[in-house]
Amino acid sequence: MTNDTDNYDPQRHSDYQDDEIDLRELFGIIWQGKWWIIAITFIFAVGSVIYSLSLQNIYKSEATLAPTEEASGGGSHKWPGS
Repeated sequence: MTNDTDNYDPQRHSDYQDDEIDLRELFGIIWQGKWWIIAITFIFAVGSVIYSLSLQNIYKSEATLAPTEEASGGGSHKWPGS
């Protein structure tokens, strides 16, 4: 019979602790790179506006029409009860 404490491997335990995600550390790293994020976002925003304004204006409209049946009263419709 073996105990779990007999098979304790400090290296495995250490690896398990290294797999944890520290959100404060993650947000700290993102906060340090905030100027890169702002700069890249700004460049793509300006680039997309310039690209969209350089395109030609193309307007396209489509309509599907279907004939309707005419009422027997010469086109006038009578409501029930009138």
